[in-house]
Amino acid sequence: MLLKVFFVLAMLLSFAVSVLFFFNIKGKFNSKVQRKFLWFATVFMSVIAVTDISGLIDFGTYHSAFAFMGFVNLCELILYALYDRHKFKFIEFSSKILVIASVLELTVFNFPAYHLWGGGYTEKELDIDNAVIECGIRNDDGSIIVGDGAEMVVTFEGINTQVGTVKADVLFRKEDTKEAKFILDIKDTTQTENYRFNIANSRIVEKREKSNTIICDFSGDVSDIRVKLTPANNSEIILKRVYINTDVPFDISLVRFFFITLVSVFIYSVMHESFMKKSFSDNRKFCRIASAVVTIACCISAFSVLDYKLGDKSWSDEFKQKTGNQMTQELVDAFENGQVNLLAQPSEELNALENPYDRNARESSGAYALWDHVYYGNNYYSYYGIAPVVLFFLPYHKLTGYYCPDSLAVLVFALIGIAGLTKLFSSFIKKWFPDTETGIYITCLILIQTLSGVWFSIGRVWFYETAMAAGFAFLSWGVHFLFESNIMGKEKIILSKAFLASLFSATAVLCRPTLALYCVCIAVFMLMAFKKSGENTKKRLIYLAYAFVPMVCLGIVQMIYNYARFGSPLDFGIQYSLTINDFTKSQYHTDFVLVAWFNYLFNIPSFSASYPFISTHFQTLDTNGFFYEDTLSTANTSGLLFLALPMFAYMLSGKAFKKLPDRQSKINSLAYIAVPCVLIPVVIIASVWESGYAVRYMLDFSWEMIIGSLAIIFFLMRKTENITIKKLVKAFLCFSMVWALIVGGVQSVNQMFRYAEYHYDYPEIAYSLEQIFAFWR
Repeated sequence: MLLKVFFVLAMLLSFAVSVLFFFNIKGKFNSKVQRKFLWFATVFMSVIAVTDISGLIDFGTYHSAFAFMGFVNLCELILYALYDRHKFKFIEFSSKILVIASVLELTVFNFPAYHLWGGGYTEKELDIDNAVIECGIRNDDGSIIVGDGAEMVVTFEGINTQVGTVKADVLFRKEDTKEAKFILDIKDTTQTENYRFNIANSRIVEKREKSNTIICDFSGDVSDIRVKLTPANNSEIILKRVYINTDVPFDISLVRFFFITLVSVFIYSVMHESFMKKSFSDNRKFCRIASAVVTIACCISAFSVLDYKLGDKSWSDEFKQKTGNQMTQELVDAFENGQVNLLAQPSEELNALENPYDRNARESSGAYALWDHVYYGNNYYSYYGIAPVVLFFLPYHKLTGYYCPDSLAVLVFALIGIAGLTKLFSSFIKKWFPDTETGIYITCLILIQTLSGVWFSIGRVWFYETAMAAGFAFLSWGVHFLFESNIMGKEKIILSKAFLASLFSATAVLCRPTLALYCVCIAVFMLMAFKKSGENTKKRLIYLAYAFVPMVCLGIVQMIYNYARFGSPLDFGIQYSLTINDFTKSQYHTDFVLVAWFNYLFNIPSFSASYPFISTHFQTLDTNGFFYEDTLSTANTSGLLFLALPMFAYMLSGKAFKKLPDRQSKINSLAYIAVPCVLIPVVIIASVWESGYAVRYMLDFSWEMIIGSLAIIFFLMRKTENITIKKLVKAFLCFSMVWALIVGGVQSVNQMFRYAEYHYDYPEIAYSLEQIFAFWR
């Protein structure tokens, strides 16, 4: 009781300190006595926070709440000191939003922690020694164990008191088990003879203290309670103690708190701060710093995801892989042996099949075959691009003696691509829309980084995603150098950057053949710039050499590689894959294209009050035929139109087209926007009619289409003088950013840390996400 009183007093003091700091910043109160009080109170709350964090004082269920209060007051002190030197409006707003967010976090968002307050509940440990065990074995120390995934059933009789919470103190016996079902049957004053079955349902998640407690809303006194526990993964669980009417622990979500505060402050700054209203061209230094912060934040997030998914394994152990997959090992071994076919030899049974590409024929005959490998001429090959192998996996093996892990490969290529995406977007703004406001530039950068599609590759690190991330890495830098080379525009062409644009875009094709469409598009842009490349034939020939030698050379390498494998320079070999379907006989149907277009572009997210909260149901459009959907292993996401709301700007493309000043401008807009940002993505999406849907393919077209839509928005904003419309568009872009972070971010997290059918791998992440949204549980 004393601890509860101390908590209330500390919370009121923390709120008072925060409010007084805010009023001091606003200049309403600023007396010497108040300043001394604020300093003293902040130091006091900071000391309490330190004792909470260090464990010097056991605050029980209030653990983390005291640390949070001290942290908030310290932040208010820092803001007060900053505002004393820099009178920025956003600092004043930050102080206000800190007050609001901290009050929400300690009250509304931790509503369950107050469940027992004022209810007359008596805390009690139930007598486990006299409990009736219906399923389970009693250990020597009195605890109860059950194994093999069986349901433990333990009954406590004669309780006869009000029950507001039930807490189970459990221990998981196996490392791969992180959760257990926690169910209660009870008898209360409204039903005294028979049990109310499954009246309370929850799950206990390892390292999530709050999950051990079920909040109960029973009527009157409870006479009997039956506790049922079922461990996941056919594992074992030990029930040590059972308590009733213990307070629900506070669960402070820093993710929720920082999201509310940082996003609110950022949007306020975009809408109201003068330095955020400066144009990109007039605020280059700040834009560089801001873009670096966004990029570093994305890179840290990518590393954190993969680091977490390593579990107890260290990166040093991860770097020492003695085996790999068809990209990291089999192609490496083949190239080191001086051959293009893989070292593994097909079985005699496979060679004997009339049609080895028929999956049923392979399985019914018992013929052993390497899954998803290319089989041609009684040899195994790999369909996947050779650039990552030659540039990374082969040198890695030569230098270390080990095979490169998928996690490292995806991480390296993803980080390169994330940096490249920032650079190309900055170049895009600098070249065509330098008058864009700083705040809008940063807002759109966050949006495009969030929805680029690379997070779906980071979420599952297989060789499929390695190829995707590698293609993204090289294409993003190729487009950046394309913008910087002045091939598109009236400025003088920079040959070195034209060379790099050609080199990187062609390398992207050697990572992922699908990206050849973008490479061809870039080649066309380079041809369009031929006339302005020089005043005489010599200069033009030099330009052609810089622009096309990398593409031609790498194209020849790819064609030689294709010819050596399949006897044709243009045959990439995907149709010979031993996979889910016989691609040598699959027939084109437009209905499959429509399924792909709908799911990648137009599928609408659904919202729920329970996990996963935001999801999207894959739609087959009642197509009667085999269209593969890789949703069980890689999940799916909403259509891009409902992830990136600026995509709706394509509906205004006709209006924008009419506002172009001349015929050449209209031709350029069709070439530079319609082709790479609309036509090619639509064709790429249509091409999956054969291979089927996989969420990772979003990386092939998402950021390209988003950039095209932003070009339309920026152009129309430039053409209007209506201040109200400009403010509304700015507000729309801010809302779109928040929408992307929530709707796109939640679906990305759910894909990274699967907790769905066949993949209940990360219950702790699912539980934390659940607590962020469903805080009433």
